[in-house]
Amino acid sequence: MTPVPCAPTDTLRHERSSIKWTRFPADVLPLFVAEMDYAIAPAIVQRLVERVQSSDIGYLDGPGELAPVFAQFANDRWGWVVDPAHVHLATDVSVGIVESLRLALPAAGRVAITPPVYPPFFELVEEASASVIEVPLRQADGGWTLNLPHWSASSRPASTRSCSAIRTTRTASSSTGRHWSNSPALQPNTTCSSSRMRSTRR
Repeated sequence: MTPVPCAPTDTLRHERSSIKWTRFPADVLPLFVAEMDYAIAPAIVQRLVERVQSSDIGYLDGPGELAPVFAQFANDRWGWVVDPAHVHLATDVSVGIVESLRLALPAAGRVAITPPVYPPFFELVEEASASVIEVPLRQADGGWTLNLPHWSASSRPASTRSCSAIRTTRTASSSTGRHWSNSPALQPNTTCSSSRMRSTRR
């Protein structure tokens, strides 16, 4: 993994206008959504500037050229086969999570979350009218790993009624600084296949 430099904290406080760097006093170090602190890729900057300079900032009714581009990227990077017709827009990641849960889960569904994670994940599950199953990561060999025995146990129904749940696994964990390889990130799929649970990656 190639390290990506980040601007000094004092520079971020001076230059950034998001709530992360304006809501709290100077003696507080906000740590949420770390990717906001890094420079935007030059190609993205150029494209945004082009759209603004041409006053092309109207509404969209679909993903347009983003859909086939994402499908190709997903195939190249992760080996996923994505139908461009299944690519949809969301106003932000949180909205996408909530709406996906509403589509995928029945009433009173359950969502497994692996703390330490981004705290709003708990609120998003509640907003989708689902309940949280906490499956904390465990420390092993100086790092963090998925707690698969706990993961498997959490899939069992609390009663004789069948359960339906979703497990969420982030490709990268901003809370622990770990980037999951395909092997540990996909292991929950094996567990889910025997417990009628669906596993999603973010």
